[in-house]
Amino acid sequence: MKRLKNIASLIVILLLSLTSCDKIDKNGDLDGMWQCQNYSDMIEGGKPYLSIQLDLLNIRYADMNIYARFEHNGNTLRIYNAYSALNDIDTPFSEANEYGDENQAHAFKCRWFLNSLLGTNEVGEATLNIKSLTSKQMVLEVGEKELKFRKY
Repeated sequence: MKRLKNIASLIVILLLSLTSCDKIDKNGDLDGMWQCQNYSDMIEGGKPYLSIQLDLLNIRYADMNIYARFEHNGNTLRIYNAYSALNDIDTPFSEANEYGDENQAHAFKCRWFLNSLLGTNEVGEATLNIKSLTSKQMVLEVGEKELKFRKY
């Protein structure tokens, strides 16, 4: 009887371990949470944070919360379809207007920040070069500057 319980327990554990995680590791070392170490902004202060999972990029800085889609191909990172999130309302950068309502003004501020950080255009698109990427560090080339990130 004891042997039957052990076999049944082993089968249950085996089945649970095979079905417990259905998320794939799509981006290798790029997936995870990153903190920018060398971005400086005299207005806001602090460091930007990037969270990368599947094909969604989340950037947080000060009171800004930005989402974008991305494609990772070798040493290239393409960002597109950026939008800001404020008060449970998502506002695409294409609708950003500093004189609009609160959400549009926030999206305008986020669009300006993302341009200063990653060199994106007015709708939040950019193609960046990944100079180096390991499981703990990443360096992105943005025009003439380099952004250094650490994974945390």
